[in-house]
Amino acid sequence: MAAPSAFHERGLHPTAVVGIFGATAAVCRLRGLDAARTTRALGIAGSMGSGLFAYLSDGSATKPIHAGWAAHGAVLAAALAAHGATGPAAVLEDRFGTYAVHAGREDVDLEPQLADLGERWETSSIAYKPYPACHFIHASLGAVASIVEREALAPGDIAEIVAVVPHPNYVQTVLEPVEDKVAPRTSYEAKFSLQYSAAAMVVHGRVGLESYEEAAIRDREVRDVAQRVTYELADFATYPQALPGGARVRTTDGRELEELVPYQLGCAQNPMSADDVRAKFRGNASRALGDDAVGALEGAVLGLDDLPGVEGAFAVLGEAAARQPAAA
Repeated sequence: MAAPSAFHERGLHPTAVVGIFGATAAVCRLRGLDAARTTRALGIAGSMGSGLFAYLSDGSATKPIHAGWAAHGAVLAAALAAHGATGPAAVLEDRFGTYAVHAGREDVDLEPQLADLGERWETSSIAYKPYPACHFIHASLGAVASIVEREALAPGDIAEIVAVVPHPNYVQTVLEPVEDKVAPRTSYEAKFSLQYSAAAMVVHGRVGLESYEEAAIRDREVRDVAQRVTYELADFATYPQALPGGARVRTTDGRELEELVPYQLGCAQNPMSADDVRAKFRGNASRALGDDAVGALEGAVLGLDDLPGVEGAFAVLGEAAARQPAAA
C-alpha cells in the first residue's frame, strides 16, 4: 500500500517480500515477544523476504511456495530473535532496506500507513477471487464472460477479443510472450495467460479449477480462440487501488462489443455474493472431501466466532485424512 506496483515492476512477488513482515508480527504476538525482540525479528525477516516472478518464463509452480516460505521465515526469524539474535531496526526505511532495495524506492512515506495503525483495518478490503487465476486476468475475463453471455456468442461468432488492461505490469505478467500465453505448456502457466483464460470462458462458458488441468489446456478449440485474443493499454482511474480491465469483442458479422470493469468482481467495490463465495468453497472442497465433510467444514468455519479455538473447526480435515487410503 505504501508503494503500489513497485515490487511487481521489479519482478518480485509481494506476498513473499512483504508478507514475511506480517507473518513475523503475528508469530511474535503469538510468542509473546516484547517490542524490542519483535523489532529484532522484523529486522531478521527483512533478509529472508524473497520471491521471484521467474516462474512466468516456463510455467513453474513456485509461486504457491512463496506464501509458505514467508511463513517459514517468520517462524524462524521470531525464534532467532527470542534467543537473542539481532536484526536492523530500520529494515524498512534504511538506505539498504526493503523499499530501497526491493522496490527501488527511497522516498516511500510510511506515515499515512502508520497514522491510524490499530484503528483502520484492511480485512474488509480483501478481494476474493472468483476465478483460480492471476488477479490481473479477472476484470478482462469478467468482461468477456458478460459479453458472451449477454450476446449468446459461440466461439465461431468471434473474430477478435481485445483485452483492455491498465498497466504494463499486466502485459509482462499475463499477456506476453504471446507464443507461450496462447498455448500454455503447464497448468500453472495457463493461470497466468489472459489469452487462454478468455478463450476457455468463450468455449466452455465458465472458468474453474478444471479449466487449468493438464488435459484442459490442450483443448484445440480453446487454443484456436486464444489465437484471436490481443490487447491494448488504457487509463483506468481505479488502478492500482483496484485491478481493473475490460474487453472489446469484434464479431464475425462486424459488431464491436465493449465492456469495461473498473472494479474486478470480488473486491470491496464489486463484491461476490455470500452464496457465490460459499459455492466456490464447496466446489473446491468437494475435490478432496465428501459432501458430509464439506458441509461440516463449512458450518464450522462460518461459526468460528462462537468457538473457543480453531481446533474443533478443522477436526473434520483430520478425520477425512484418516479415511484416505495409504499411499503406495
